[in-house]
Amino acid sequence: MAITVIDDRDPIIVYTGTWTAGGTRFESNFTAMVTGEKGATATIEFVGRNISVFGTIPVLQSGQGRTTATFTLDDAESLPVTTFVANHNPNETQYYIPMFRSPQLLEDRAHKLIMTHESDNGGQVTFDYMTVQGALTRYAVPESGMSATAKMAIIGGVLGGVILLLLGLVTALLLKQKRATAQRSAVYNHTGHSDTKAPMNTSGFLAYQDHHQSPMNTGSFNGNPSEIHSRNLASPSINRQGSVPTLYRPPLPEVHES
Repeated sequence: MAITVIDDRDPIIVYTGTWTAGGTRFESNFTAMVTGEKGATATIEFVGRNISVFGTIPVLQSGQGRTTATFTLDDAESLPVTTFVANHNPNETQYYIPMFRSPQLLEDRAHKLIMTHESDNGGQVTFDYMTVQGALTRYAVPESGMSATAKMAIIGGVLGGVILLLLGLVTALLLKQKRATAQRSAVYNHTGHSDTKAPMNTSGFLAYQDHHQSPMNTGSFNGNPSEIHSRNLASPSINRQGSVPTLYRPPLPEVHES
C-alpha cells in the first residue's frame, strides 16, 4: 500500500494561532511551518491505516525552551494524548525528525489528528510534513519512501525547466523588437526623412549676392530705389532622381522704399 506525503502547505491541514511560513533546502519541498505561540494547533482529518508527523529540531538559543508538542488522535478515544519533547543537538539543526507515529488504525472510518504547540520560554515547533498509509492518493510514493535527494532532484529539474523557458521567451521578445526597429529604420531612410539634411535647391528664388540688396527683396537692387526689377517667379524645382520633390519656399514679399 502506498504512503501519501502531506506537505505542511497542503490545504487539507487546518492551522489555528500564529504560524509563519519558513523552510530551507533541507526540508521537504523546501518548506516548513513554524510557530512560537503556545496553544497554536495544526489539524488534519484523514482515512488511513496510520499517520506519522515529521519536523525540524533547531539549535536552542540561550534560555530557550525545548520544542514540545502534544498529539491528540480521535479526541483521545483509543489513544491517550501523546507528548513530544525534542532532544536538541547543541551544534546543528536536525531534519526529518519523527514527532508522532500512530498505532494501527481502522480504515473504514475517518480519523482526526490535532498537533498542539506546548513549548515554554520562547520555544517553537517547526512542522515539515506528515505521511498517511491509506486512502489518500496525493503525492503517493512507494512504501519504502522517497529520499530527500530524489525529491530535491525532481524539484531542481522542474525549476530548471521553468527558468530555461523564461529565458527563451525573453530572448525571442528581444530579437522580435530588434527586427522591428531595423524595419522602421529602413522605411525611415527610404522616404528621405533621415537625420542628414539634403542640400537645398535654391532654384525658384534669387540668391542675395549683392551686398546692396535688401534681404526682403527677391529682385535685383543696384542702389537706386527707383530701379527695382521684377521678381523671379520660377516654378519650384523637381528632383527627377527621387520620388519626392525637394522643399520649395515661396519668394519673400517686396518692400518699396518711399
